[in-house]
Amino acid sequence: MGAERVCRTPVPRRRPPSREGTTAISTDPSAAGSGTSDPAPAEALLTPSVPDASHPQRRSRSLRSRPRILGDFAIAVVGYLLYAEARSLHGESLHAADATRAATHGHAVYGLEQRLHVDWEHAVQALFLGHPTTLRLIGGFYGSAHFLVTFGVLMWLLLRRPQAYRYWRSVLAVATFLALVVFVLYPVMPPRLLPPGPGHTVDTMEVYGGLWSYNHGVLEHITDPFAAMPSLHLAWATWCAAAVWYALPARSWLVRVLVIGYPVAVYTVVIITGTHFMVDGLAGVVTLLLGVALVSLWYRRRSRAETPVALPVTGDDSRQQSTSLP
Repeated sequence: MGAERVCRTPVPRRRPPSREGTTAISTDPSAAGSGTSDPAPAEALLTPSVPDASHPQRRSRSLRSRPRILGDFAIAVVGYLLYAEARSLHGESLHAADATRAATHGHAVYGLEQRLHVDWEHAVQALFLGHPTTLRLIGGFYGSAHFLVTFGVLMWLLLRRPQAYRYWRSVLAVATFLALVVFVLYPVMPPRLLPPGPGHTVDTMEVYGGLWSYNHGVLEHITDPFAAMPSLHLAWATWCAAAVWYALPARSWLVRVLVIGYPVAVYTVVIITGTHFMVDGLAGVVTLLLGVALVSLWYRRRSRAETPVALPVTGDDSRQQSTSLP
């Protein structure tokens, strides 16, 4: 009878290891010295190893993985305040000294283009000056796409590609900040505002019309007229193309063509409207590349700092609780 009683005594079963090769470790102090662990429920043994979203640690990781919209909004507000401050430094009332300095820099940029043989502003604009309807459409594209397309890509990344959103949002913020620094240190008058002579082109939005003119109304007081170098239009347009290119699947070649064509169209439009020099556009692309390099470097260093050190667990060592490295 005693033997039967021993045989019928339930033997604690050890929980099988999960698919990741790890075993459940009991942290109950009362079970530390008993040498046995409580039997796991049957449904727990039959359930696959699936991350539990209700776990506090996993929940905190999930919250950290979500983009912080309020923080991004605060960054956008600070960026606008910096832009407004940059404008007030050298363009709020179009002071003669500010205009003279910006015009000097504008002629210097045009002189650089002449030495590089890329002074194509007059030739490109001359192809469209005889077509007022086309110029009005171009003016509308210039005044709307710069903000609408950039905002649309940003929201698309946020809603459909949240992990990519973090990286490209940071690139956009850094590139814009670098451009603001140049606006303050090296104000450049665009070709449309240069006095008649070398480098001057027609202000098509003022002469032929568009959605608005930068020389009248509210825009005259909230925009920086001497922010030609680098072209923020080209920096943002190239950012849109790069972000969509890397976030979309490679099977859609039609979308790829449209993505590449957008910054090319923006480059052409800013030359036709007289708002930028050729070199300004190249500088805008370089500014974006600098933003990509800085953000990538920061992400690389962050990933190295957060990479966990995995200790091999085999045999009887699987029962021991892991400890962190010093």
